Amino acid sequence: AAHAEAGSIKSGQLVRLLDKISPVGLVHRLQLAAQLLARALEKMADADAVIFAPGWRDARGCRVEHVVASEYDLKIIHGKAVVG
Repeated sequence: AAHAEAGSIKSGQLVRLLDKISPVGLVHRLQLAAQLLARALEKMADADAVIFAPGWRDARGCRVEHVVASEYDLKIIHGKAVVG
């Protein structure tokens, strides 16, 4: 029964549970997310345009990138889902 219950936990729930148990894990994840966002913004600085795929509004980093692109007058392209 314990195995069946563990299998029903979604990954997001597990991450939140682990964050409650280990605040160090949360800090590490936030630092990593900030580092990855910084790298993306650095690449955007050299870009002629930025393409946002469908669902970008669901990702915090993409929302930040969109604000930066807009504020710094980068060309923004909203991509469409590729079916194929």
